Amino acid sequence: MAKLIVFYDGSCRFCRYTMASLKKHDTRGRLKGLNFRDSQVMEHYHLQHQNVENRIYVLRTRTNQGFSGIRAVLEIVKQVPFYWIWVPFIQFSILLGVGDACYDFIARRRRLIPVGRCQDNSCDVPRNHP
Repeated sequence: MAKLIVFYDGSCRFCRYTMASLKKHDTRGRLKGLNFRDSQVMEHYHLQHQNVENRIYVLRTRTNQGFSGIRAVLEIVKQVPFYWIWVPFIQFSILLGVGDACYDFIARRRRLIPVGRCQDNSCDVPRNHP
């Protein structure tokens, strides 16, 4: 049984790749990934107020305790032995007060598939103008 539910953005290529990598290395079956873009997931887990659009969010299945951002990443890596080497670095970044800033820096730069703009198997991707 999964110990941690990982809510990820199914419209984000980086997020989907990361979730696939986590599943690959989660040989103990401790993680369960759910796409928060699924309205039933948002409703069932009451995620409306958890800022899941901007930060990864995880939920411990046993206690229903939630974590977001760098603390969510820490909870994830603690569950998968392949990633245990990162635990002290993440803990240290939290202790120094830079963990969330680093997480937010990366999260703001991820690319999203435009939700609601896809028709006929293609998506209109707006261009960023300098």
